[in-house]
Amino acid sequence: NFPPAVWMEQATAFVHECAAGIESGPGLEYLQSRGLSPETARALGIGWNPADRYDRRADWGLSEEQNPDTGRFRKVWFPRGLVLPIRRKSGVTALLIRRADWRVGDDLPKYWQIKGSGNGCYVIGKPGIPVVLVESVLDAVLIWQEARDLVASVAITGATKKPDEGTTAFLRQSPLLLWSLDFDAAGLGAWNWWQEHFPGVKAWPCAAGKD
Repeated sequence: NFPPAVWMEQATAFVHECAAGIESGPGLEYLQSRGLSPETARALGIGWNPADRYDRRADWGLSEEQNPDTGRFRKVWFPRGLVLPIRRKSGVTALLIRRADWRVGDDLPKYWQIKGSGNGCYVIGKPGIPVVLVESVLDAVLIWQEARDLVASVAITGATKKPDEGTTAFLRQSPLLLWSLDFDAAGLGAWNWWQEHFPGVKAWPCAAGKD
């Protein structure tokens, strides 16, 4: 499902606004700590949001909501961090931000999905070639950067998440699916589903450890 047209327009503008932040400072430092280059970031629209931002829901084409405890209207929160747009042919359909201020034990997720985002997976690469399935968008981006002529990559963005219709169609075109989700309870639990719905999927060898 795609967000409202107004949301997609605002998302495109936000991605463009954050693009410059990846060229220097903490944005560049974090990008390089993940093995990614500025050239990759520019090609994929990855940017850096330098400070927490709060927008009116109506400005993003979303219905107003009130906090029952305070009576105030809720805002759309854009945390400081690495901006990861999910795109389709129609434009930006989802925004994830890898929060710079996330710490172990945080009540909020490491990857914050901006309110109003669609639920599609992150798909990158050419159709019709082998696909590596991972959880993290940044892992999918690194695969694309290093091996785009050999494989495409799809980030499910969560072990229990299922591929949307468009992603499923992309996966069906692949001659080989390499399943490389986290080697933990959630990942192992999802493996049965993938075997059932995508016969022939291969698990990436992993003797021990989380990933």
